[in-house]
Amino acid sequence: MSVVFDCFQTQSNMTNKQQSIPKLNTVLHTGPIENPIVALEDIFHNGGVTLIQAAFKHSFFLSPELVRGKPPKFPNFARTSRTHYTNKKKGDSAVWKGSAVTLDDNSKAQSAWAQYSGRALSRKTGYGVRHIWGNPWNPDVYTAGWNLCYMPFWVGMLTESQHPHPALQKAIKQVAYELFFKGNPICNPPDFVTDPGFALELRKHLGAQPINILRRGNTTRTGAPTIRGGVLPITLIPPEPEFKQVILRTHKANICVTYEDGRSESRTWNISQITEHSNIIGNIRTRPEFRSKNWRDNGIKSVKVTAQPRYEK
Repeated sequence: MSVVFDCFQTQSNMTNKQQSIPKLNTVLHTGPIENPIVALEDIFHNGGVTLIQAAFKHSFFLSPELVRGKPPKFPNFARTSRTHYTNKKKGDSAVWKGSAVTLDDNSKAQSAWAQYSGRALSRKTGYGVRHIWGNPWNPDVYTAGWNLCYMPFWVGMLTESQHPHPALQKAIKQVAYELFFKGNPICNPPDFVTDPGFALELRKHLGAQPINILRRGNTTRTGAPTIRGGVLPITLIPPEPEFKQVILRTHKANICVTYEDGRSESRTWNISQITEHSNIIGNIRTRPEFRSKNWRDNGIKSVKVTAQPRYEK
């Protein structure tokens, strides 16, 4: 009887709980659908800030001194474009104004940002690297620091031609122009970089909101620590001495590099000279990208080297 009573009591409680939940408040909408950008502006305004103030509060520009006189981080890469690189995808080779380039999906722009700022990108936080002046298909500006801004996805969306907020577009370009090209230019700007003429309007929109300028740091946007010291972790598969025994026969290995922003890149290592007395780990550490300062600046987290043919446990 007690079991039956408990079940009945549980069902009764559930029924009472369901009865206490009010019905959803619905309305039959027959009029036009409000412009979502206008709606977003109203929401910010009701919260005591403008949309542009909120956008700049959470957007980050590189310090001009980090990019002054420096070429693009990856001058032989460009982002895919249906217009400029028809029927081409990431990893394909293409030609830009007579020069060979490798096509990318914005990964190199993210890597460039990490290298300029010394900060790993925060993953799954709603932030992304955007091109202030566009033209990511142009390798001369695709990974140039003056063309990169770290901003929330909702801000980036409003700077693109598909969902434009004209005042925000002009405001971001005006800030970038004054930071990088007005007075003491960090480099010779391309033809499409000009003064937007939005200086007075910008200051009216911003009010007391400052512009966030990033210098090199040792934390991510969310405060998580970034590895800046210590020794680069390198793992051999299989471990020594079996690793060396395999490559003494094959003279090949696969190097997989994992970055602090979550990306990974793999490539083949053709080992032309090796003996039983070779220091494998030491040899890897002497590669330019894995040397003490370089691996930190490149945002590398760890390296895994697998002897070929592929090692199977």
